Amino acid sequence: MIFIVKSPPCSWLGEGRKALVVDKAKHKHTFDSPIPSEKKKNQQLTGVFSALHIGLARDACEFHIEGELSKGCTVFRDREKVQWLENSGGKLDAETEINCWGCLEHKEWAKEYVLNGDGTLSPKSVSRLVLGLSKGGDGKLVFVKRDDTRRRLVLGGGEELESYFKELRAEAAAKEAARTAIEAEARAQLTTAWCTEFRENGYGKLESLVPRDLVEAARGEINRQLGVGDKTSDAFKAKTFANHPAIISLVKDSVVPWILSELIGDKPDWFRARLTTGQLALRFPGDMCPPGVKPGPEGEISAAHFDGIRKGWHIDGCPNDFIRGQTDHYGTIHNFDVLIGVLLSDVKKPMSGELVVYPGSHHALAAHFRTQKGALDKLRDKGMDHLPTKETDALFKQPVVHCTGKAGDVFFANYMTAHLIAPNVSPDIRYAVYFRVSGPRFDKTRLAGGGNVGAKLEPWSIWEGLHRRCDGANAAKPSAAVPQAPLTRSKSTLAEQTREVDMQRHLASADYEYLQRQHTKKVLAQAGQGAASPEVLESLECMFPHAERGVLVDVLAECKGNADAAVDRLIQLFPPKKTSIARSFRRLFGSDKVGAA
Repeated sequence: MIFIVKSPPCSWLGEGRKALVVDKAKHKHTFDSPIPSEKKKNQQLTGVFSALHIGLARDACEFHIEGELSKGCTVFRDREKVQWLENSGGKLDAETEINCWGCLEHKEWAKEYVLNGDGTLSPKSVSRLVLGLSKGGDGKLVFVKRDDTRRRLVLGGGEELESYFKELRAEAAAKEAARTAIEAEARAQLTTAWCTEFRENGYGKLESLVPRDLVEAARGEINRQLGVGDKTSDAFKAKTFANHPAIISLVKDSVVPWILSELIGDKPDWFRARLTTGQLALRFPGDMCPPGVKPGPEGEISAAHFDGIRKGWHIDGCPNDFIRGQTDHYGTIHNFDVLIGVLLSDVKKPMSGELVVYPGSHHALAAHFRTQKGALDKLRDKGMDHLPTKETDALFKQPVVHCTGKAGDVFFANYMTAHLIAPNVSPDIRYAVYFRVSGPRFDKTRLAGGGNVGAKLEPWSIWEGLHRRCDGANAAKPSAAVPQAPLTRSKSTLAEQTREVDMQRHLASADYEYLQRQHTKKVLAQAGQGAASPEVLESLECMFPHAERGVLVDVLAECKGNADAAVDRLIQLFPPKKTSIARSFRRLFGSDKVGAA
């Protein structure tokens, strides 16, 4: 059950019903056992603490009652029965703080409470004390005297609960109706033409995707945090990741998860479960502007200044020193499928702190990393400074696009799309929240350390829904160059475990073509095969299409480059029909010799 609060009104929380609310976090701590027999053994016990307070009923905690409220019962936080209402230090005095706490080793310590006829809740042993509000006006709970009508909590009974549930049902129905209407609008926008442009350009905008009330709630929460004063404005410039319900609702309670399921695959709930934090991205007037520029209706910056800024583009997840302890993950690249930007304020014209993208840059960057020796190594190990920004105009064939729009508009961008933030010469703060998420196929083919290299080298390889919407029933399957299951290896291993070879093996599922070619050359050169070796490997790939390239390389090395011996070994590993092998061998080598076959 939940405890609805009839009084006091708790007006500082705003409109709406109030209830007992418990923080989601459960903090564990250890302490010395007070029981003599356990104390003698220096036994440590485990406590589990969560703060209890008054809040809005929409955030109410569900309590589990054992016994009869009118006669004495135990009030557990939930059905896990890990925590219960606990008076600090076991004291039974006025102003003793009440929270949710429990001892994992001694659940029998749970306290008992009685619901009195006047709606107050008392500890079973002392009816003169009841749950009430602390004097601090912060919504925390303490024991107060039962005759303290100003501070004591009066809890609602059956009528109040039924009324509250009726309101919840009506509110849920209204939200569902609104969501259905927005989904219909989203369907109308998610056309084949939009999807085709999105695939070609690497980004796209869907208008009015987030309802106005969700936008205003999120902006209100950000403004509240700004007003608290314990953070500088710099913390809101993409350095704060918030999990407040008002921020998460932008995506969870909108049709964004449905859009993602249509583009990437799986059900909307897959994405709702993973959209858990939003990056608060405010840009204040004057941000990234040269000295002397005054933000305002007529504010502007020179083309030369912006030219320098646009060449400082980036892709996310690359190691850097932007946020110490969070983005300085040198040695790994934390990529994902899609960047989602939700506008919380109107951005009417360029140079208002808006997102700026390079159309088609995702294709150009993928090709760059596939072909340039060591480029991805340097980016992974040495950080974002090793992005090819100095080659911007040579790499990207189209000019930048300024992502302007209205509050509630949502931008989607492929991870590999190069982007930046424009200076803000407007008189207003640019409000936006960014989310990053991946689909199930990304997770299945990612490396243990975090990223998915295949998604960098083939940006659309795992976007099944997008290909379907672009190409219909004839949608192309994901590139065979990016296997969607982990590699299986032959038992033999190469003697030389150089860093390059080790990395190639680790990233083989991503078809890191350049390193594979280098590795193959090295192995076959060691085997004494010279210039003919690449052709031998290609022939083996044709003969054994189901064998991974890494296995073929290992087997060929094991056989010292002897093609016949390698065929014999591979037939044992991957038994085919003899006639199929004979045909392949005759076509490729002009001979019917198939070793032991």
